[in-house]
Amino acid sequence: RAGRLASSLVEGGAGQGDPPWLRPVDLALAGLARVDLGAGDSNSVRHGRTVPADAGFLVGTTVCAYDVDGRLLGLLEVAQDGRLRVVRLLVDPSQ
Repeated sequence: RAGRLASSLVEGGAGQGDPPWLRPVDLALAGLARVDLGAGDSNSVRHGRTVPADAGFLVGTTVCAYDVDGRLLGLLEVAQDGRLRVVRLLVDPSQ
């Protein structure tokens, strides 16, 4: 049984795209607001620093942050000072 599973994993992922049961992480986060960050703010988030939030977000709102290339950086939350702080970073800080 394990051999068949390993074989199907190799066959499904070898040059044919991701197996059908793998989905992008942000698909599960579709209900959260999206924030597209510029290069400078993206770099700040990658290093755990806060960035300015849109005026329309309430304190405590959790958002998905994306970099200029559309990659999901992580989950951020609007802090009391009106800035976005990192809750969960989902990308390697060196990228």
